[in-house]
Amino acid sequence: MRLKGKLVLSFTSVVFASLAILGGIIYYSFAQGIKKDTNQILILQSQQTIMAARSALQHQINDIIAALSPSINRLLQHQTLDAGTLENLRKIADKAPLINSLYLYQGSPAKIIPLSTRRNAPYLIDKLKNSTPGKNDFWFRSHDHLYVVVALTALNKKNKKNALVTEINEQAMSEFINSLTTIRGATIYLSRDKKLLMPPISTTSRGNNVKPPEFSLVQAALSKDGTLENRGRIYQPPQQLFNSEVSFLIPRSFYQSRLNTLRNRISTALLIVAWCSILIILVIAQHIIRPVQRLNKLTKDSIAFNYTSELEIKPSSDEIGDLTLNFENMRLKIKDLVTKDQLTHVFNRCFLMHIFELALLKALRLEETLSCIMIDIDYFKKVNSTFGHQ
Repeated sequence: MRLKGKLVLSFTSVVFASLAILGGIIYYSFAQGIKKDTNQILILQSQQTIMAARSALQHQINDIIAALSPSINRLLQHQTLDAGTLENLRKIADKAPLINSLYLYQGSPAKIIPLSTRRNAPYLIDKLKNSTPGKNDFWFRSHDHLYVVVALTALNKKNKKNALVTEINEQAMSEFINSLTTIRGATIYLSRDKKLLMPPISTTSRGNNVKPPEFSLVQAALSKDGTLENRGRIYQPPQQLFNSEVSFLIPRSFYQSRLNTLRNRISTALLIVAWCSILIILVIAQHIIRPVQRLNKLTKDSIAFNYTSELEIKPSSDEIGDLTLNFENMRLKIKDLVTKDQLTHVFNRCFLMHIFELALLKALRLEETLSCIMIDIDYFKKVNSTFGHQ
């Protein structure tokens, strides 16, 4: 490998190794902060989703309770409501898209009174007898329907077991929560007592038919570190939705997106620095190699008895400048020793034969004639004897 290649390779290796170490330090320095920021974002976004869903559902239920309050005492005293009141309740229920039907639960004696529907649901009595509907709000499933029980203690303080039972429109509820969630690709699980209340709510984009993981896998991941294989992480915000547990399965891509962005930015910056460094290395290598190449050419010319080439010496205070100056002084001394006679200081036979060879080659190349004039001095011995050999 030539000297220039060695210089470029060595400099480039050092630069790339330094950039790789620098990039790793920068990435791992910022990665921890980005992970913490991402976790904070997840906390805020999930809490906002739950709060918005609870607020919307609570608002619809409060409207129904407000409309029901004038008639609550008559209902609890086993009096029937007039047709106008029932129609008014049905209209209010129709304006609540998250609610399908309304029932009034009377705790003593246990009784279910349909309000916005003519369909009776006696099976609800057995489900509510084992609970405390007058004290706590909660969800439950029965006969493939999802219900929310809201205590009516404020309307009737004597009987604290009375409650409003609302049948939830699961499709509307799922679409509503999906519209609130800003974490694309997340899956939301609504559960109570480790049992799923409704099908998982997927926030994936349209056309993406990715099947959400089973709730049993989510529970198993929660009991460990919250990581669900390569699917993502499970997060349970502290807020509950009517005493139900809400679990968010955050896809791994969401966690990795900001880290990938950081990695891509660092890689882009390092590549730009690397290309600039390579250009600088090539310039420096060329600056170092150019005097060496010039010295090498002059050395070859000297071997071929060609001393006509001149070395351009530029003033320089570094080692290259010293080397160039010393080489030029050495070349001039060698030129004088090789081409001239030391006594008379005229060109010697060796130099003349070299010049004649060059002239002959030039004449052959240009197809010109070549003449040679030889001059001899007569009686040169007499000159030496008269004036001395010195």
